[in-house]
Amino acid sequence: MAKVAVTGAKGLIGSAVAAGLVARGHSVLALGRGAGNAVTLDLTERQLPALPPIDALIHCAGVTDEEVKADRDAAMVRAVSGTERLIAAAAAAGARRMVYVSSAHVYGALSGHIDETMPANPLSDYALAHYLAEQIFRRHAAATRILRPCAVFGPLAELQRFRRWSLIPFSFPRAIAESGVIRILGTGRDRRNFVGTDVVAALAVDFIEMQINGVTLLNPVGTADLTVAEFAELCARLGGDLLGRSCRVEIAGKGDTAAPPLEYRSVMGGQRNGRSLETHIVELVRQCSQLGATA
Repeated sequence: MAKVAVTGAKGLIGSAVAAGLVARGHSVLALGRGAGNAVTLDLTERQLPALPPIDALIHCAGVTDEEVKADRDAAMVRAVSGTERLIAAAAAAGARRMVYVSSAHVYGALSGHIDETMPANPLSDYALAHYLAEQIFRRHAAATRILRPCAVFGPLAELQRFRRWSLIPFSFPRAIAESGVIRILGTGRDRRNFVGTDVVAALAVDFIEMQINGVTLLNPVGTADLTVAEFAELCARLGGDLLGRSCRVEIAGKGDTAAPPLEYRSVMGGQRNGRSLETHIVELVRQCSQLGATA
């Protein structure tokens, strides 16, 4: 049994990672800024607290797109200096295995065939922040797994605390619950691979239990490949059946997209069966509709 420090243990991916660790008999040391963490830790601070003895670190609290848009400079400092301080604190506490949850956006434009053999090409500040954090792990952590999921979905324990509603796996079911209408500004023809937090968590915990060293890169790949428009239509159909009303999708963009459709794949064993996308949609529509009824 290992004692594993998890950043973002109360968040979308971190909570799934924490649950996966406990299910396999490991113990979790939750690190974060909010209440309820075992160690209060803020990666923007120049001095991090000393950690109790641990065997591993799983960093699920990387920079978000919302943070980059709010304060790019602060986000970049957190991605680089904050990550360096976190790794140093974990190593000083005894951690010898580390996992970093990054993003598929590090590859660049999400189009065409993408697997782990493709070079990084971060085009946005958000992607660059994750790429820089990856490089810090490569420099300072001898045994590390880097995970690059695409469109992540999963259960939300507390809707009112969730802050990433711009992500389509969450914004589209919410729109169906609130108005019955999903509005897509583009053409909706961009394709995404939808992967559950349970798949990401399993791949993270697997590495904690392995004996291999070095730095490995892995794409967590789910079984659902859909265009944005197809996902929207699925949300409208399932949400309409659940709520007993007509729901629709409005697409503002016209014309064909020039980029080839995304084929997000793994040649390193990242393909897993997990929680179904349909179950996620139905449960989130139900949660959002119930929240709206009691608001």
